Amino acid sequence: MPLNLKNKYEVISASKSFCDLRHLWDTKTVLENPHKGWYYHFIDNGLLRGAYRDKVTEVKRFKTPINHLYLRIDWSDIEKEEGKLDWSPIDKIMDEWGALGYKFSLRFCTYEGPFDILYATPKWVFDLGAKKIDVESKGSDGVVHISYEPVYDDSIFLEKLDVFLENCGKKFNSDPRVEFVDVGSFGTWGEGHTHGGSYSTYPAEVVKKHINLHLKHFSSKYVMLNDDFIWQAFNHTPEDASEIYDYALNKGLGYRDDSICFQDCVRDCGYDTLRMPTLFEGFAENAPVDIELCHCYHTIPERFKEGYPVIEALRHAHATYAGFHGYEEQWYEKSDYITDYLANRLGYWLFIDAVDPGTPSSGSTEITKVYVANRGFAKCYHKYDLKLRLSDDKGNTYSLNNEYPDSTKWANDTVTEEIMRLDYRKVPAGEYTMELGLFEGDLPIKLGIAQECLKSDGYYSLCPIIVTSL
Repeated sequence: MPLNLKNKYEVISASKSFCDLRHLWDTKTVLENPHKGWYYHFIDNGLLRGAYRDKVTEVKRFKTPINHLYLRIDWSDIEKEEGKLDWSPIDKIMDEWGALGYKFSLRFCTYEGPFDILYATPKWVFDLGAKKIDVESKGSDGVVHISYEPVYDDSIFLEKLDVFLENCGKKFNSDPRVEFVDVGSFGTWGEGHTHGGSYSTYPAEVVKKHINLHLKHFSSKYVMLNDDFIWQAFNHTPEDASEIYDYALNKGLGYRDDSICFQDCVRDCGYDTLRMPTLFEGFAENAPVDIELCHCYHTIPERFKEGYPVIEALRHAHATYAGFHGYEEQWYEKSDYITDYLANRLGYWLFIDAVDPGTPSSGSTEITKVYVANRGFAKCYHKYDLKLRLSDDKGNTYSLNNEYPDSTKWANDTVTEEIMRLDYRKVPAGEYTMELGLFEGDLPIKLGIAQECLKSDGYYSLCPIIVTSL
């Protein structure tokens, strides 16, 4: 149960076996843990657009504490001819960077705006009769540019999109390297609006169709919805915006904002530059929140304000992920302090505040209380195994539990008391060190505990304990 007492250990610390571990806190070390943290916008609006990859000269670990690479892929990048899918460019990226431990998130786009790519939806889809809108825009050079925006509720378009996303799901739905998938098939740049395009409006039912296609084919992944899906509907039909919000929330989608600290948001929104910030709270109860900053070259001092609005946005939104839309070295050179500061706070950031092992006896079981503190911006959305064991001075270890608390209940800004019955039936009487580890399978989850307590196998040494004879 969560503990939110003003002095949360005042009552229980009278227990003779209670061990306060707050002196072991480590709030400085940047912990790189799964399913949380910073990501790098690596493919920006399709493979034909080389921005942000053009300065990456070799495959190596970034200086920035990055969890994953964000890949925005156009349908036409992969399926230039119907039924002939070429995944080789994506495979190359995922294999090379995945070998260094990086994960990935994905968005599959169908329209890229007037100045970018003529056919983000493959030409053959329109040749089959899918409706399109010719979007004309005059550049600064006076030349008229044309791109083709799909009609997002066209039956042929949706039929072929369904097949494409089915193939995407077959490839990525079970891939442990993929963190989440955006709903990207609707709107300019996949952002859920038609600005920079035809400025057409669509009812909530159309948006729900695109949501459903992603839920259908990515059933094992968190599916994220851009805030512009709701914002664009709110601007013309507030009832549709409410319907989309309720639908996405009930379907368990995550939520994301593509461009905090963007000029219009700085001007029109609150200090954190979030539009409709109250909506994030509901989504964060069920699924991760992802916040991306506007393009790196837009984070000028009068907008970026040394990063304080970014901190407020990530905190208010209960963000698990955050991404910078630009060049990694350029970003980290000017923002290293705030990047390291936020790396821990994004998502979960776990500490063990105390343990109360009771009075264990050899040959018996005993109730133990573990006080888990989450000081991150968000709850845990994945289940991790909290394991306890004893070690002696001869190198022997004794595992004490094979049932684990539900880590998804560790809400942010709370301390949770976990009551566990530990098994001492095969533990000889004697003096031991209690050790604790948190794991996803065989992968240790790093905790905010002093590094000198960390053992090579991911366990932390916490406190001495005596096992008595019955």
